[in-house]
Amino acid sequence: MERHTKVKVYDNYQMENQQTTGEINMNPGAEEVLKARILPELERGRPSWDKPHTEAVVGYIKEIIKNNPQLNLDADVLITAAYAHDWGYGGLFEAGRPVTMAENTNQKEAHMRIGAKKIEELLNDSAFDYLSPYQKQRIIHLVAVHDDLDALKDPDELVLMEADTLGVADVNATTPTHSLDEYKQWLRKTEEKRVGHFITDYSKTKAHELLAERAEWYRMRHIS
Repeated sequence: MERHTKVKVYDNYQMENQQTTGEINMNPGAEEVLKARILPELERGRPSWDKPHTEAVVGYIKEIIKNNPQLNLDADVLITAAYAHDWGYGGLFEAGRPVTMAENTNQKEAHMRIGAKKIEELLNDSAFDYLSPYQKQRIIHLVAVHDDLDALKDPDELVLMEADTLGVADVNATTPTHSLDEYKQWLRKTEEKRVGHFITDYSKTKAHELLAERAEWYRMRHIS
């Protein structure tokens, strides 16, 4: 009965908050636990990247959910997965050292596996008791597959990929670290493997804007 009451109270809070502010949020207590556990570890990861990138992805997933009510997306599942999606990178690289695109690519499978294990353990915290077993399994699944681009089919898988892509593309969130040649490789892959599979108009429009800003960022720094 206690758990049912907590879920009902939170559902009412979420509905009232969205109606009043127009904002999309998850359980506030659970979100504070995510911030306290995950963000400090990300600060010790790839310099000036993991933490601000994750915060950008969280912001974008909230916007995607808000702009796509017809998809009936689960905010608690997706926002939690957004916080945890790159948690697995913590400890994979020497702290404070810039990482090349090739090094990052070589660790993608490992970071998904490690991140899924970490969030599975964190979901045992009582702050997440309001989630159903299915919701918890879905969070773990999303973290475990989010960079396996050819396997993404379901709406929640695809919109998390959209948010992740926007978070990478946004030069206002994170300063680009790729060389010019790496950027060109990244752009080709991003347009083909990611943006070409977007399902929401919000993300398609935002990607066009962000990719133009990123192209200008590189142009201004490589004028001969």
